[in-house]
Amino acid sequence: MNKVGAIICELNPLHLGHKYLIDTAKDSGITHLIGIMSGDFIQRGEPAILSKETRTKIALLNGFDLILEIPSIWAMSVAEKFALAGVYIAENLGCVDNLIFGSECGELSFFYRISEAMLSSSFNRIVKSNLNKGHAFAISMELAVKEILGREYSDILQTPNNILALEYFKALKILNSKIKPFTLKRVGDYHSKQPEQGICSSSYLRESIRNRYSNWSKYVPYSCYEIILNEMNSCFAPVTLKSCEIAILYKLRTMSATDFLCISDVSEGLENRIVKAASCAISLEDLITKISTKRYTKARIKRIIMCAFLGILKSDQAQFLPYIKVLGSNKKGIEILKFAKKFSTIPIISRYSDQKKLNAKERFIFQKELQINSIYNLMFPKILSSNYSVKQKFTLWKDR
Repeated sequence: MNKVGAIICELNPLHLGHKYLIDTAKDSGITHLIGIMSGDFIQRGEPAILSKETRTKIALLNGFDLILEIPSIWAMSVAEKFALAGVYIAENLGCVDNLIFGSECGELSFFYRISEAMLSSSFNRIVKSNLNKGHAFAISMELAVKEILGREYSDILQTPNNILALEYFKALKILNSKIKPFTLKRVGDYHSKQPEQGICSSSYLRESIRNRYSNWSKYVPYSCYEIILNEMNSCFAPVTLKSCEIAILYKLRTMSATDFLCISDVSEGLENRIVKAASCAISLEDLITKISTKRYTKARIKRIIMCAFLGILKSDQAQFLPYIKVLGSNKKGIEILKFAKKFSTIPIISRYSDQKKLNAKERFIFQKELQINSIYNLMFPKILSSNYSVKQKFTLWKDR
């Protein structure tokens, strides 16, 4: 292996913006590229629109050599924990040279300076003070950076990819990693409902696929379009919450305020607000609207709701990942795995039978992820059985 790069991603789904990042990484000298990808559920508190197996296949056809999973327990958490989980996987491989990501800023020097400030004791104190004033967490962070470094730096925290980039920097520092960050300036608006410069946002693309608009094909690589279209025609896409809406409302109505306190990001009376809303909400949209405020953003509420529904507890997300799970690879990916299996301090799982390597604590998480996957199977256009191809899901998809 000459030079190994890693991209922490969701690929929900892979589009031309992702392809540009992949190609730029390869052009910069990366010879082996790893995707560290969210599993069944993503950070915005939703099921991935395509199964992780399908997204893995698309990824390997478009420049990745190895795809590793960020389990839903960590994929569906705040940016700090999501980033730390991804960087922890990269660090445990022992061969990653660069962590590659897009950002609206595109300047590493800003991220170095801000991440140092964010790890200081004064930063946490100022954030807590702003939270006590009723500000949302993201706004509290922005105000804290403004107080410490000035507006030139705080403005960077107004866009999602910059915030995630800062969390990558923090994670690299926390883990004392030698992995070097590499950023590419992102084109367009993350939440834009219209394509810009020939590239569309993931939000626009998902909406187009869900509504079966005809124009989305030009914003994804052709191989990606063919696979997604085939999945749609076979009733394997798009995956949505629609099938489980009543089940989610039912689950939340059976939970007490004490139960909600066991879910990450629930504190300061939010549990009572959720219980009250769940008792009268008639849809998920209604529920989210009733709970959300200026302080409690919709993204935060959606994560809480899904974690409650799936049984993902605060105690689950508080720990480091107990293993690394392989979703697929090509020949270069296998080269990475051969090295990583000698270096990694945690087990690497590449097939279903590998669970025998796990201790009781590791196996508990493994089984919990299988349970989460069985619930995900309820969200396909055509509902799948709980153990649908469960053993196949741990078989490498190899690009020959």
